[in-house]
Amino acid sequence: GKVLEFSKEKRYFRKDGSVVWVNLTVSPMWAPDQDPDYQIAIAVDITQRKKAENALLESEKILNDTGRMAKIGGWEHDLKTGKAVWTQALYDIVEVEGDSPPGVNEHLDYYAPEDRRILEDSYWRCAKEGEPFELELRASTAKGGRLWCRVTGEPVFEAGVCVKLRGTFQDIT
Repeated sequence: GKVLEFSKEKRYFRKDGSVVWVNLTVSPMWAPDQDPDYQIAIAVDITQRKKAENALLESEKILNDTGRMAKIGGWEHDLKTGKAVWTQALYDIVEVEGDSPPGVNEHLDYYAPEDRRILEDSYWRCAKEGEPFELELRASTAKGGRLWCRVTGEPVFEAGVCVKLRGTFQDIT
């Protein structure tokens, strides 16, 4: 009487050897002040979802491996929330540990002071006027390494307003 229901994903093998994935939910049924009389089980075929998840994981692995080999990463900054998203390759290039990239303004700290203004002007011109940019700049890594990079950026508009910027960062040293 303590568990009201449980749910788990299970893999079954059909007679022909093929695999079917099922999300199984089981709930005991009973009258008040009595032991459970029986259980109700609902099995939902989630095979297609599992295939899509695996394909997505494989695609992400290929993207990460390609970025690592080409020394190019992707980034996106949400101008509404200030949240940034980076690909794994960008973390690797800039030598940032963890999974929390710098925010919209903090990422500028990685650039050489004389190049920071160039990027900052291009970044905000992109956000305000929708003008994409492609720049070659000097940068530093989180661990003090120096590199030359190619940075691209383009705006993402919703209802005529720029809400995000996204682009690439490539080590061209």
